[in-house]
Amino acid sequence: MLSEKEILERLCVARESASPITAFTVDNPDLSVEQAYRVQRLGLQQALDGGATLAGYKMGLTSRAKQVDVNVDQAICGYLLKEFEKDPFEGVERRRYIHPRAEPELVFVMGKRVMGRPSLREVVAAVDYVCIGLELLDSRYEKFQFKLPDVIADNTSAGAYVVGRTPVKADWESLRLKGVLLRKNGKLVQTGCPAAVLGDPLQSVRQLVCQLAEWEVPLEPGQLIFTGGVTASVPFESGDWLECEWPYEKLSVGVR
Repeated sequence: MLSEKEILERLCVARESASPITAFTVDNPDLSVEQAYRVQRLGLQQALDGGATLAGYKMGLTSRAKQVDVNVDQAICGYLLKEFEKDPFEGVERRRYIHPRAEPELVFVMGKRVMGRPSLREVVAAVDYVCIGLELLDSRYEKFQFKLPDVIADNTSAGAYVVGRTPVKADWESLRLKGVLLRKNGKLVQTGCPAAVLGDPLQSVRQLVCQLAEWEVPLEPGQLIFTGGVTASVPFESGDWLECEWPYEKLSVGVR
């Protein structure tokens, strides 16, 4: 059985070299969700010790269909570093990814500190604003095949992200019914609405707060939360142009 430090080291090498590795559960079938989260938290601390800045968090497995597929009843979470953020005007580099995929998400930015097991009303009161975002996913595992502990240890397939510039501060409860479009090279490839995220992406924020409470970690003002894919993710390659749109903004980024 590999140690948590050894698992993290292999993931770091895979990420830095953009070279896939075999999922850990293939040879270590007893790897647990709890151990995987310890690997993830170890990776975050290592990044912070190296000078990185925590920007916020991301949620995964936020659709009921995906949860059924992997036999879980709760979403999973990962962390986002400021260094993961991409400027839409500069684009992203394909060579840095192993299995690049993109999905549109609603991004909640916190205005107040929140911790523990809050009600949905308390979550709403703690949010500053909402905007659209584009998450650029990348799994470090061969053939994009992995089990739940693998993806948690891999920081829920975090790659990079682009955040919209138009904050929305009203009608938060009704945002779950707004249409979201994803285009690739001008062609509409996915449509959805935020209700696909746990019925309401605010529930995603609430579940994140509850998960962080197990580590005695709060959500702080200014931190952002990518709440989960509104649509299925789509692959991208060099030369592609990705664009997500909702009623308040259109966000796009190129791949070089």
